[in-house]
Amino acid sequence: MEVEETLEFSNGALLLALRDLTAEPGSEHLRAFYCALSNSTLLLLAPQVLTDDPGSDPEDIPLLTFVDDAGEDVLIAFTDEDAALAWDPDGPSLVALRGVDLVLIAEHNAIDAIVLNPGSIDSYRLHRSEFPAASGNVPPLREDARPTPAGTTIFVAPPEVQPPGSWVRAVRSVLKSYPSIAAAYFFLMRIGPEGARHVIGLALHEGMTPDAQSSLVDAVLAEFEGILPEGWTLDFVVLDDPGFLATVAETVPPIHTKV
Repeated sequence: MEVEETLEFSNGALLLALRDLTAEPGSEHLRAFYCALSNSTLLLLAPQVLTDDPGSDPEDIPLLTFVDDAGEDVLIAFTDEDAALAWDPDGPSLVALRGVDLVLIAEHNAIDAIVLNPGSIDSYRLHRSEFPAASGNVPPLREDARPTPAGTTIFVAPPEVQPPGSWVRAVRSVLKSYPSIAAAYFFLMRIGPEGARHVIGLALHEGMTPDAQSSLVDAVLAEFEGILPEGWTLDFVVLDDPGFLATVAETVPPIHTKV
């Protein structure tokens, strides 16, 4: 195994934060995990033994990417050599990189996810929507400029907790059976002084009456009750205001679009 031997580091804080998040998922533990990840030093797979100094710019370090079984481009990272050997006993070539640099590289390139310690009990899949938070560049809740009847203000932001990939696939399977749904978005929403909550916003076919919209949402909600992860609650909103829809679309990518 080839590793830059002059670097000495410990990822105890990162592993502890990850175990806390696994034991008790929630925004507080997730933020602690992002902070620990950003301040960590990770081991990355290199395409070959690095015989030359890659330079001070992390972008100059060659890294291996993979296409996983979900069809996503991913980077693989490890907290220590034992985790790397557990994944590849033959001893892969590795290079050390700061966690924040890894996230920024992934964010600025066509990387869908970072997989930490694949095959280990201490593993985590960092989805692209989490990159800003993990790099310390969390976007503020965005204010929707549309007026509301009660004079309240609506804020939207990327989700605090990324749902499991299997859940997203189940969501898409449900939504594609409704031809009136043009697109769907998963995001965090806060109305006025109320607490923020995760919602799925539905962009529906133009011309639907309010009664038809309500019936559609009720039907979709009934199907979702059987696929929600344990402990999750979820609201649905109809994105019938063009300005609000544009704000949401600028904030998060769609989790479903009509083919």
